[in-house]
Amino acid sequence: MGLLAALRANLGELGEAPQEFEYRLLSWGELYPGPAIVDLGSGAARWILADWPFKLFRSSDPDQIPQRLCLQFRLPSEPGAKYIDYDRVASELAAFLSVVTRRRVVAEAMTRRGDLPEEHPIHLYGHSYWQPTQAPMLVDSRDVIRLLEAARRLPETIGTGLVLALRLYHSAVQMLYSETDMAYLLLMMSLEAVSGVVIADYRLSDDGPLAEEEYLDNKFAGWKALMQSDTAEERKRIAAILTANERFVKRKLLRFVRCYTPPQFFTQDLDDAKPDYVHSVVMPDPAGLGTERVQRSSKRLGKAERIDAGELESMLDTAYDRRSQFVHAGRPFPRGIAIGFPRIPGECLEEMINTFAHAGGHKVRYPAIPTLLTLDRLVSACLIGYLRSQTTD
Repeated sequence: MGLLAALRANLGELGEAPQEFEYRLLSWGELYPGPAIVDLGSGAARWILADWPFKLFRSSDPDQIPQRLCLQFRLPSEPGAKYIDYDRVASELAAFLSVVTRRRVVAEAMTRRGDLPEEHPIHLYGHSYWQPTQAPMLVDSRDVIRLLEAARRLPETIGTGLVLALRLYHSAVQMLYSETDMAYLLLMMSLEAVSGVVIADYRLSDDGPLAEEEYLDNKFAGWKALMQSDTAEERKRIAAILTANERFVKRKLLRFVRCYTPPQFFTQDLDDAKPDYVHSVVMPDPAGLGTERVQRSSKRLGKAERIDAGELESMLDTAYDRRSQFVHAGRPFPRGIAIGFPRIPGECLEEMINTFAHAGGHKVRYPAIPTLLTLDRLVSACLIGYLRSQTTD
């Protein structure tokens, strides 16, 4: 019992003497309260969430990376109250913030329990991985509260699946630049986890009148030979037998993405969650000596990082197949998923050259699946898009 249990407990089941917990969170992109602030050093600029069920404020000075955040929440302490894992609450809230802000936020340690200080580290899988600095971000606290409230109201099964998706996303982005294949797998699993519960009652007919026959033709070649007569009733009977144990994992995933990807995902030009750093470039000058120019890293999306609405499903379809090949046959994802990184691996460039050489002049897309940073954007956008669809205002 973690984040959702804490949200529901704060609705009125805390009892007369709830126990307070305080945790230190780390963020690799500075978070400030939005929509606009003038003085980053002011007291008002410290509070990102100012009221229960979660209080969150900045405890480090500006320009300090990782930024230190202080998280406070309350849980029931009366005998007989339902047990809630407080470490898990902090970790899952950090995962939620990572999805909403697309900044890497982790819960590092408990710092207070009740009235007493307590240093209690949380052992996270991602602590051993290098994390690049990200640009500062203004967080709309009212929007965060609305999304948390939407999560609290979800049915238990859907809420559990959503939190699992948040945790998978959280694990993925912590190893984004170091374990690319594992990060890609976890991001795909995040979509699987949430789509499986949100679209649990999927039927082939949901995708149109011809979807069932196309599916059976692709998966059960020659299935019509099983029919004793060419009638609609017989087709329905045979189809029911063949699909009785089908889970339609890929189709649920594609439908979820189709329903909850916001339109602005396809028109986005910049990704402010990309690594933020300063680098120098030597530009030629008339004297032939070269002039050094210092500039910030580009946040602009490259051609390979953009996806048109019409090609999203086919690319995700291919990505799911590559995910299955990685899990069941050990075949790695295309090296091109690293396009958009500060440093593109040499093997990626080699694979890209070979792909275009074998294309024989025909137009091809490389990679044929979303890049890792694009998939990161997509999963975050879909999870937030679903939660927004559950808000009441």
